[in-house]
This record gives sequence, structure tokens and C-alpha cells, in this order.
Amino acid sequence: MGIKPLLLLLAFVIASEQGLIAQSNQGAQPAGKVASTPQTQLNKLEKLSEIQQWVASMRDECLSATTMARLADTAWPVDEVYARSLFRFALSKVAVGQTDEAKLIATKNTANRRIMTLIARRDVNWSKALVDASTTDAGKRASTQLEIANDLLETDPERAADLAAQSMQSEVNQGLIAFVNALRRRDPVRADQMFGQLLNSFLSQPNLTANNFAMLGTYLFRSRFADLDDGIISMQRIGDIMLPDITGDRPGASPALISSYLRGAIGLLQRPVLDEKQRQERYALGYMLLPKAQQVAPNLVGEMMNAMGMLATHVPAQYTNGEAYKYLRKMPGAPADRIAEIEKMAGSGTRDQLFLDVVLQTYRKKDFETASLAASKIDDSKLEDELELLIQFGETNVYLTSKTVNLGRGFELVEKVPDSVEKCLLRLSLASIAAKAGDKKLEEELLELTRLSAKNLDSQAAPFLLLYISGKLKVRKDLRSGAVFDEATKLFNKHESIRDPILEHPVSKPPITLRFPIKVDQVDLDFGSMFHDAVRGDEEAAISLVSHIKDERLRGLAYISLAKAIVAKKPAAPPRK
Repeated sequence: MGIKPLLLLLAFVIASEQGLIAQSNQGAQPAGKVASTPQTQLNKLEKLSEIQQWVASMRDECLSATTMARLADTAWPVDEVYARSLFRFALSKVAVGQTDEAKLIATKNTANRRIMTLIARRDVNWSKALVDASTTDAGKRASTQLEIANDLLETDPERAADLAAQSMQSEVNQGLIAFVNALRRRDPVRADQMFGQLLNSFLSQPNLTANNFAMLGTYLFRSRFADLDDGIISMQRIGDIMLPDITGDRPGASPALISSYLRGAIGLLQRPVLDEKQRQERYALGYMLLPKAQQVAPNLVGEMMNAMGMLATHVPAQYTNGEAYKYLRKMPGAPADRIAEIEKMAGSGTRDQLFLDVVLQTYRKKDFETASLAASKIDDSKLEDELELLIQFGETNVYLTSKTVNLGRGFELVEKVPDSVEKCLLRLSLASIAAKAGDKKLEEELLELTRLSAKNLDSQAAPFLLLYISGKLKVRKDLRSGAVFDEATKLFNKHESIRDPILEHPVSKPPITLRFPIKVDQVDLDFGSMFHDAVRGDEEAAISLVSHIKDERLRGLAYISLAKAIVAKKPAAPPRK
């Protein structure tokens, strides 16, 4: 499809929905939207239209539609009317047809939600209208709004919080607890405000369970056994029931919110209930929260004890004499003691699985001495070697993240690591440190060593590493950047479909698989960012090169990267007279 037919189709979409054909043909803009000269704006629109026709020709209709929506989001600051037309065109591409099979309908619905997410960034009222029109079911509407909010959370926490709050008006569900916990990591003040709203919404539910209320409490508390605030919720057995472990303190939790939560818990414990399990859960909840009241809100201790006393005659004795809470009271032993206990167990397979778990836990705590000790006890030699590589990586990575890095010492440590994705990442991290220190020679050497290693890696991460190197060489104005870009493209094209690299190293000892994080500072393997760096300054010429990438998902990311660069490009300074 050429540019003119496609633009005619877009104009038709605009006409049918808003009657904006005349505006669109004239390139009109709402007042206050023009941020550059008319000629510069027209040049940008021309290039965006060129990208648009490539995107429209993608074979995967749903991928084409979501990429078109991302293009619309990018084009919005240049021409809002044009961007709206692209959004409508994207929505039309994923409209469900009468003959569509269930699998295609599900794929289209997912794409439609992603498009509405991008629309919400620009026009929240339009997005809300689309969600309301998509279903009359309150639960489905709330779920869609919350999914959009989660999609927006990383890029636009404020708008994400607004959409999540809207979903509460339709239905209160457990997904909101995960959302508010994630929001706290980006906007603690807004998260606290939303938690207060969520607490009131939960307490207004007539069938609120103690389990759900304890799950809400994970915003304020965590397990006593949690050393890392990684968002993982620990479940604990208490007697014959399972509840979220909220016996530990969460740093920075608001005392005022804790008091409000405790008062809500007292109200829950006082509600009439006939279900035996609910009575047990409520009493166990009170048991976990009583120390919190003693610590934060002593004025509520009497009320909570009275509420628990009313339940005490209706629960088994194990809940009132403390026997049910033995798992909560048990503190984990030192890693060395656990290693000694595992050594006494029968069955090498079982021991290896338990030693593997010890290695992961100590690796995450950066206790590499204990991790190495546990790895040395493993009978499976291949598994032991794999873990030793990871421990070596972890130790070196910690050194490279220290405040002062001796480049020579860093180079020695990195080069001792066996050839692997991990070694490539360490080299790139050290190369970035060398660049900041002004050691261009060492940076160049590390980039070249990584290039040679990446070309021989049996890993789908290899082309991403090469694309990263191409971008760094481009910054250095090194002519080899183009050659490395071509090498990356060839490796990408060995796969019809390729996933983004997950910076984790999975280690398996059937039936368990544990994942070791291998992220390094200074290195971002985001495809769009790396592509932008690799073609920086040549974006317009690179539009036609993108078609050489087989993977349509990556091709779409490349087009959006180019579009963002074109939109951000500043007008050339007028010549001096």
C-alpha cells in the first residue's frame, strides 16, 4: 500500500468518527500544539508517514496495530489530529470479526488493551470511553482498567494511579493490592493515598475474608524471614490454614496507615461469622497483628484483645495456646548450619537440590563465600561448574559496582571469568567505567573482545550484545559501527522470532529450576534504545534498512525508535548572515 492510498484510508477513519477530513488534509493543529516551524513540522510528518506505510504493511495485523498505536503516541506532540487518526486506524485493525476464532479474538483483545493504554497516556477520557464501550460487565471493566493501569505504571505512575482508582469504582479485586505495592516503589506518597482508599473499599465489602485483609496488609508489613524487599509475599502455615506472613516490619511504612489498618482489623474480628475456617483465620490474623498494635498503636491493644477473646471460644485450642504458630516463631538457622544439616541427608539428588537453593539465597545476599561452600558440596560436577561461574560473575560484578574501581584489577577479574554471556556483560560494564574514566584505549579493547566473544556465543543474547557495541562505537565515531550493526542484523535474522534477553541465568536440578540475576550496571540491552544509538544521526536513511530485520516485533521497535528520534530532532539553526 502506498502513502496516498493509506492516507486516504486514514482520512476515511477520521471522517467516519469525528468529521475531521478537512483538518487532516490541511495538517491543522489545535491551538498551542505546534512546537516547531511549519516546514519542520511538515518534514517530520512526511517521515512519520513513510514509517507509517512500513508499519501498515506488517504481516501480523495485531503487531501492526500496536506498533501503529505507538507511532501515534510518538506523533502526538507533532500533530494531534494525525495521531488520533493513527490511533483509530490501529483500533480498526483489531476489531473482532464475526468469523474470528477464539485464539485470534484473544490476541486482538490483548492488542486492543495495549492500544487503549497508549491512548490513556494522551486522552484519559477517550480511553475510559473505549473501556466502557467494550463491556457492560463491571468486573471485566475493572479488570481492563487495572490492566491498563499496570501497563502505564512504569512510564506514567500518576495516570496509572488515576486509572486504578477508577477501577475501584467498578469492582475491588486482589489485583489492586499488587498494583499499590508496585506503585510504592515509584511514587510512595501517591501509593499511601491509594492504600487509604483501598483499605476503605476493602472494609466496605460484607464478605471480606481475613486472608484477603492479611494480603492487603503486605503493603505495611512483610515476613520476618524476608531479607530482601523484592515484592515476594511469603505464605505461612498456621495450624490448618495458610495466611500471608505479616509478622515483620516494612521499612518506611506510615504509622498513621498502620493504625488505620489495625482499627479495620479489629472491626473485621468483631463481625459475626459462622464459618469455622473464617473464625480460625481471623484469630490468627489478630495474633499476628497484636504485636503491631503494642508497638504502633497501644491505644488499640485492649480492643484487639477483646475481639480475639470473643473468637477464642470458637476456635481449636491450638490457636489460643500458641501451638499453631510454631512455624511463624521458628527462625532460620545460619547458612553454614543448614549446609551441615543437608550433608547428613540421604540421596545425592535431594542434597544437590537443597544445596542449589542455599547457593541462590546466599548469592542474592552477596555472600559468595557461603555460596561457594554450598556449591562445593554438590555431587553433580556440571551443576557445580555452572554455579562456580555464577559465583565468579557475582563477585566480579560487586567489585565493578563499588565506589572506586581500579581498571587494571577490574580487567584481571573479568578476564578470569569463563567465556559466557556473563563475561560479555562484565566486559561491557567495565568498558562503560573505562569510558567515564577517560581510558578510551581500554574501552576500545573491551568492546572488541566482547564483539569477538558474542559472535561465537550460542545464545539469543548475542545479537543484542553486538547491537549495543555498535551503538557505543557510533558514539566514538568509530567507522566499525556499521560493520558491527550488520553482524548484529545477521544474527538477529537467524531467527524468525527472537525474545528480548532476560538477564537471568536459569539453573536446573530437576524438578526445580532457580533463576540467578545477572544484570550489571551501566549496560541496558533494550532493543529500541540500542537501535537508536546505532543509527544516531542517520535516522532518516535508516528507515529503509529496518525492513531487513526479519523479526516483525523487533522491526516495529526499530520503527518507533526512529520515529522518536525524528520527532525529537530540533530544527537546523539558520545560517549566520
